[in-house]
Amino acid sequence: MNEEEARRTVDQMAKFILQEADDKSKEIESRALEEYDIEKTKIIQASKVKTHAEYDKKRKQFEVTKKIARSNAINATKLRKMEARNQGIENIIEEARLDLAANVTKDKNAYKKLLKELIVESWLRIDEREIKVRCRKEDQSLVEGVLEDAKKDYLDLLEDATGTRPTGAKIALNKESYLPPGPKKGEEGLSCCGGIELSAYTDRLKCNNTLDHRLSLCFSDSIPLIRSTLFPDL
Repeated sequence: MNEEEARRTVDQMAKFILQEADDKSKEIESRALEEYDIEKTKIIQASKVKTHAEYDKKRKQFEVTKKIARSNAINATKLRKMEARNQGIENIIEEARLDLAANVTKDKNAYKKLLKELIVESWLRIDEREIKVRCRKEDQSLVEGVLEDAKKDYLDLLEDATGTRPTGAKIALNKESYLPPGPKKGEEGLSCCGGIELSAYTDRLKCNNTLDHRLSLCFSDSIPLIRSTLFPDL
């Protein structure tokens, strides 16, 4: 092989090596770009998943917060309605007390008869021989006027029930402690619509038979009906 042939052979080999190197470089570059695209796609996909997860979490938190706020608003509204209803019922009771106090004593004879019956009823409940009657200061004269009649009715009832008339029965007015005076519209403080309170054993045993107490019992039994009639939506 002469020098010219050798040179051509070397040139061909050099071109071949360069071509191989170029092809290899392009192959590496292509593979690198492909791996980059795959990795980029993975990163983008992972980012999308993370973003969606965070969005779902925030959306759920927002829904929970909205539900809590709505529930609180509903409960607050219900509470205001219940407070208004209770205030309305209290106003009805107070109006009934004022009406009772204003009208019960208009007919003195009827009120006097009522006081006697309340005393007899309370005495039968306590079932003690010696009792004291507590009343309002303004009712003192009426109560004093029925004490003996009340005692007679009490003994008559016991005699009818047992066949024997008890002895030793004593009744007296408690002049050391009176029930509060009648209520007046716009005035605060303790008040009493009327009626009496009976006691025995130095006030250790008591029977509350005031008109206020009886009115309270009446309203306690009627509260469900009052609520359903006046406030059907609550």
